[in-house]
Amino acid sequence: MWNWIKRLFKKTDEISPIKLWKIETLELTPNPKYQDKLWGYRPLKLIDKIIVHQELSEGDTLSVHNYHISNNCHIKAGGCPKIAYHYTIEKDGTTYKVNDLTDVTWHCFGKNLNSIGIMLCGDFSGPTHVGKSKPTKEQLDSLEKLINYIRVRLNLNLPAYGHCDFGKENCPGNDVMKYMKKIDENRGRK
Repeated sequence: MWNWIKRLFKKTDEISPIKLWKIETLELTPNPKYQDKLWGYRPLKLIDKIIVHQELSEGDTLSVHNYHISNNCHIKAGGCPKIAYHYTIEKDGTTYKVNDLTDVTWHCFGKNLNSIGIMLCGDFSGPTHVGKSKPTKEQLDSLEKLINYIRVRLNLNLPAYGHCDFGKENCPGNDVMKYMKKIDENRGRK
C-alpha cells in the first residue's frame, strides 16, 4: 500500500537540490525623530508599479538603513523614518521585506504613493556612472522571483521600472535594466 509513496520520495541522481527562495522580514530600528509616525498609509489598490533601485555603494541592507536614518541622507534633511524601500536584495540573493506594502516610503520622488520600491545592494554601472561591481546571479534570480511574487500577491499585472525611468539615469544600472527587460519578455511568452 505504501510502495507508491516510497517511489515518490525515492532518491535519484536525476533530481538536483533546489535552493528554496523566501522573503525574510528584517525589523529595523526607526529614526528616533519619527517614533510617533513612521510612513504614511495607502491601500494596496493604489499600487500600480514596481520601481527597482541600486544602492550605489558596496554595503548591505543595514548600512543603507543607517544612511537613510542619518542626518546626511540625500532624501531628506534629518533622515528618513527607516530605509526607504519595501524590499532589499543582498549580494547572496537574500531578500528582505523592510517595510509593509501599505507604507508610503520615499524611494522615488513623485511616485511613492503608487509604487513598490526594491533595492539591490551594490554599485552597478549606468550610462554616466562606473560602478564597482556587477549584480550577482543570485541577486538577479531573486529580483525575478520577487517581482513575480509581488505580481501574484497583489493579483495585478504590475509593470516593473527602473528608477532611471523617473529621472535617476544610473539607477538601477545597465545590467539590472537588461535583466528586467528579459523578465518581462519571458513573462510575455507564458
